[in-house]
Amino acid sequence: MKYLAGLAAGLILTACEGAPGLPTIWTGDGPPVALSDSPRQQQFVAVVEQNGCRVDPQDHQFVHEAGFSDLEIGEFGKALSTDGRAEVTADGGLVLTTERCI
Repeated sequence: MKYLAGLAAGLILTACEGAPGLPTIWTGDGPPVALSDSPRQQQFVAVVEQNGCRVDPQDHQFVHEAGFSDLEIGEFGKALSTDGRAEVTADGGLVLTTERCI
């Protein structure tokens, strides 16, 4: 019983992205995702551009509906930010700074 309670608590904490002290979707924890402007990253950029150029940390269902995981969102967000094609906002959101989003 204690094991199930601990497991449930862990799942609840995992679901609370962006809570104080917990990683946000931009931390990219987990196995690496191939980047370097891969076709998959290009698809991600196109989806975000078509949906207002912003990925909100709490409300980004459109990205999941397009088939992207939180791990991919985090990895692509870091790569795009490093390349100067996106900015991470104070609230943990991602805003593209691509030609279509200026």
